[in-house]
Amino acid sequence: MDRESVEDLVHSALGRQLRVTCLLGLLFLGVGFVMGHMVAAQHARDLGEHWSQRADQLTDQVNKVETKLQSELTEVRELAANQQALVNELTAKLAQHDVQVLDETRRLTKATEELRRSLVARCIAETQQEKARMLRELQPYVDRRMTLKASEVTEAVNRLVDSQISHLKSLAQSEPQQESRLQVMPSPETVPVTTPAIAPVSAESGICPPPHLTALTPVAEQPEFSATVDQRPVAPRSSSISTPAVSEAVTPVPAVETPVASIPPAPGMITPIAPRVSTGKPLFFPAPVRPRLFIPAGKAAAVKTADQIKSPVR
Repeated sequence: MDRESVEDLVHSALGRQLRVTCLLGLLFLGVGFVMGHMVAAQHARDLGEHWSQRADQLTDQVNKVETKLQSELTEVRELAANQQALVNELTAKLAQHDVQVLDETRRLTKATEELRRSLVARCIAETQQEKARMLRELQPYVDRRMTLKASEVTEAVNRLVDSQISHLKSLAQSEPQQESRLQVMPSPETVPVTTPAIAPVSAESGICPPPHLTALTPVAEQPEFSATVDQRPVAPRSSSISTPAVSEAVTPVPAVETPVASIPPAPGMITPIAPRVSTGKPLFFPAPVRPRLFIPAGKAAAVKTADQIKSPVR
């Protein structure tokens, strides 16, 4: 065989092989294209179904939430309407209560003020009465030109002040405190002696036993009289009382009628205490005693009694 025939046979064999390869490639290309489209469609279908189910679930949940919110919103609106009516009712009651409290406060304030004024007036009246009583007890000493010891004056002043302080404490219902007292200051040349404390006058009787009556001493020998509160100013060496001062001070003090019983005590207020009753006995100073005449023994026979003077001489 010549060379050309061999080349033609080779070319024809290669052509057949290439044609078969191309046909197989085209066939595989078509099958792959179809299979790819089928797989993509199936995948898209699966995804669509999944998201469709998810969307349906979310829609159901949204519907449930909307239904729940709608019911709760209805309840809240009904509750708000009811609460508004209750608020209006309570507002009216609160305004009425404020008016009542204001009226009650004014009434109690007025009653308290009236009670305070009546108690103050009663305390002033009792103080003036005790002052007048003290001056009346001093009047016999002034009339007879007698003198009193500074200690007795101190005890009388202490008794008066303690009586008023205890009475005011009983009215105020307070704790007893240490009150200042008047004391007799001894002279520098004598031994210092402190005056004993005087018991306060009880609120029931108002009477304190009078101090012990001692012999009257000259004015020059009496101790100095001073007040020991914060400072100690020393008074002059004389405890005599001038007649004009006492006569001017001894004026009848009218009793003040205080309508304490007519005022009802409010809650938390003090209860009025009955006034103290006086027994008529000396409260501050002892009754003056006439000094006895000293008669020597040799002249006793020369003194005639009143019966001997009245009877005729036989």
